Amino acid sequence: MRIYIVTPILAFLCLLPFTSQVMDFSLGSFGVWLNIPYTGLDYMRVFFHELGHCATFWVFGYPSVPSFDFTYGGGVTFPLGGRVWPVQWAVFAGFAGVLVFLFRRDGFLLDNERRPLILFALVIIALHLSLAFNKGHDVLISFMGYGAEVGIALFCIARAALKMTHYGAAERYLNMTFGLYVLCYNAIPLQGLVKSEVMRMAYSMQKGGEMAGDFEKIADTLNTTVSAVAAGSLVYMILMSLLAFIAILWWRRNEESGL
Repeated sequence: MRIYIVTPILAFLCLLPFTSQVMDFSLGSFGVWLNIPYTGLDYMRVFFHELGHCATFWVFGYPSVPSFDFTYGGGVTFPLGGRVWPVQWAVFAGFAGVLVFLFRRDGFLLDNERRPLILFALVIIALHLSLAFNKGHDVLISFMGYGAEVGIALFCIARAALKMTHYGAAERYLNMTFGLYVLCYNAIPLQGLVKSEVMRMAYSMQKGGEMAGDFEKIADTLNTTVSAVAAGSLVYMILMSLLAFIAILWWRRNEESGL
């Protein structure tokens, strides 16, 4: 129970430097010390953000390399060129291989283990195919920086809640703190982008003001507003959090019943 009291406090303290920038207040000399854990956690967040972009670029046939942006801060991931169709066909071949493995009768998976994996694989493949040949994949590539952040944050929270860490209490506390930090870090500007014109103007001027924000790119592709994209992203975070909470409860119940 202690972890559920201590880690929200730690996440709150680590978020104070970011919150002070958004809300324009000073932390004084206290901020110097808080900047140390804040910087460490934020580089971890940026790493997973850019990894999300990079992985999604690759699965749609665009070789890319993620990097930190030491000019404007944060990170940046660009494709190394246009779409490379041999890479895309290799992804399709990988999907086919996964389906062959899951449907083979002599596999090591039992039927009750196989069904949810088959369903999950079919959903992912159907989603990929529905986006691969239109601008939908551009939207997903732009979204999956934020999407990966939320996914990794919830994964870390689940690891901590289910005691799946391997290096003791310190790793468990770090996982929970990082997960809570990332969720709150994203919730603060998202609600600002939904409600505040000033926040939207500040967002549009990041990295030189050349439509560098992911949500701006999505809004432009979908012909909608940044506030609408931010609202949808908040809904995504809430739904994913609910699913993670249900999955944690389900896992614990199965462990207790010995299934």
